[in-house]
Amino acid sequence: MNRRHWVLLALALPVLGVLGMVVKSELTLARGRELRVPIRGFDPRDLLRGNYLLFQFDLNISGTCEEEQGSCCYCVRAGMSGQAMPAQKGACGVEEGCLAEINAADLEELRRFYVPEEVGFQLEQRVREKRAVAVLAVTPDGKVALKALEIDGKPWREALE
Repeated sequence: MNRRHWVLLALALPVLGVLGMVVKSELTLARGRELRVPIRGFDPRDLLRGNYLLFQFDLNISGTCEEEQGSCCYCVRAGMSGQAMPAQKGACGVEEGCLAEINAADLEELRRFYVPEEVGFQLEQRVREKRAVAVLAVTPDGKVALKALEIDGKPWREALE
């Protein structure tokens, strides 16, 4: 290979890597079952990253899982509206009767929702009032993606109008 081929390869690899990540995320969103999970949290401000809601999923977790046993998952079950959703933490593929089984490591990564600066405080108030839910897309193999944020059952932009 000559120098030109190496330069083209060096330019194409990062583009292909980003494209692969986008396709993976889009497949999770398209194939995943929607699950609405109440959230709680606050709105930090970061000079480098901007405004985002940093939140926790309002899950009533029981059980434990040691990473040495393999992958850990949350078996999420249906809960009463406005209350924390019951979830059993344990080894993946063991629990039955789950509304969704979510890989614990993947769920931990979904704690930020970036928002425009002018609405950060309003969203923070709604989340503190327990009026917000995260809409997740969960695939049958436990992969999860954050699909949307809803306030009082409406998309967050519509709810703040």
